[in-house]
Amino acid sequence: MAVQFITGLGQEDQLVKLLANDNLLGHNEPRFAFLGRSNVGKSSLLNALTRTKSAFVSKKPGHTREVNFFLWEDMKVVLADLPGYGFAKATKQARNQWSQNIDAYLRNDKGLNLAFILLDARHGPTDLDLELFSYLSKLKIPMCPIMTKNDKLKTQKLRHQRKQFVKAAFEEMGVNPEAIIWSSSEKGHGINQIKSLIRERIS
Repeated sequence: MAVQFITGLGQEDQLVKLLANDNLLGHNEPRFAFLGRSNVGKSSLLNALTRTKSAFVSKKPGHTREVNFFLWEDMKVVLADLPGYGFAKATKQARNQWSQNIDAYLRNDKGLNLAFILLDARHGPTDLDLELFSYLSKLKIPMCPIMTKNDKLKTQKLRHQRKQFVKAAFEEMGVNPEAIIWSSSEKGHGINQIKSLIRERIS
């Protein structure tokens, strides 16, 4: 099996307690987090990345409500799948709980190697995305932006316009635009870049 589910936690106190020990239920492999707005294509990207079909299942936005940890056996790393943020159809209480879970994880996981921030290539970065980058910067957490659904940009002109806009937005935040990975889960774009970056981080 390429991916093994370790645990899913939906409460802040559970996360704090679990992450107090760098050994995650017997797993001390390097950890990589995946964050993004609801419906950004996080589950599809994770499935494409790990070559699984059902390890990361999300049939509709807001499906991931816990912080879920998976052992990616082939790469010998742990993947942290965080709840999608900005899901308008969820209740305010649910959105607040997910936000607290994300915050608790980011503040307490000292074994986090890198955070992959997923943004929709057609729309991002949004204000919420930019807030997340600013917050991660304050926490001094290494991060890499991934623009998802790149295949949905149908024309060369549109792709050029989007890349220029995204480049300018990240440069304004002090994020190196060369670090941006443009991906498509359906076409397989960017998958090898993500794997190479993970290998580079753990070598």
